[in-house]
Order: sequence, then C-alpha cells, then structure tokens
Amino acid sequence: MRCAAVCSDDVLDTDILAAAAVCLLLVLVACGVYAFVRVGTVQDALNQLLEEGDFTRDAKARKGAIRAVAAAYWLVVVAIFLFYTFGPYGNGQPEYSWFIWAIAGVIFAAVMVVMKAVQRHHN
Repeated sequence: MRCAAVCSDDVLDTDILAAAAVCLLLVLVACGVYAFVRVGTVQDALNQLLEEGDFTRDAKARKGAIRAVAAAYWLVVVAIFLFYTFGPYGNGQPEYSWFIWAIAGVIFAAVMVVMKAVQRHHN
C-alpha cells in the first residue's frame, strides 16, 4: 500500500517537470523568434533606405518579370491540381493529389534560379 502512494507521487512529479520543461522551451523559442523578427525588420528597413541587397534599383527592375512568371506559374499549378482532383478522371478527394504541390514547389525553385541566371546574363 505504501509503495503505490510513493510511485504515484513520482509519476506526478515527473509529469509536472515535463510540463514545466515544455513551457520553458516554448518561452525560449518565442524569445528567439522575437529577436529574429525584430532584427530582420530593422535590417530590411535599412536596406530599403540605403537601396542595398534586394532593394537596389536593378533588383527592383528585375522583380517585375519574376513576379509575372511566378503568378502565372502558380495559377497553372492550381489549374492542374483542380483538374487532376475534380476533373473527369479525378476522384474529388484532394488528399490523394497532395504530391502536385511538392513537385510544383521544387520545380518553382528551379524556374526561379534559371530566371535569375538569365537576367544576370543579360545585364
């Protein structure tokens, strides 16, 4: 009888300790995210004011073509997804066509790398 009471107290202490550890972890993650966001916002503001990095005049001029291609690309991907899922041979269940988004994301990265390389070559 006495052993059962001691064992249950140990389990309770372990549960409280685990919950406290998770809470501490979440507080530390929140502090890290806050620091990254705050510093990143200030850095981007300075880059905009000084026209450096992604905010140079050349980068701004090139951004229009990249945005147009990106918008057209994702519209085509959505159309493919909708046709594959709900088209004449689709089953109407999007849970079976998730792979389209994974493949589209990888291809999108390749398309953007090629576009940036072509734009650098023309300049």
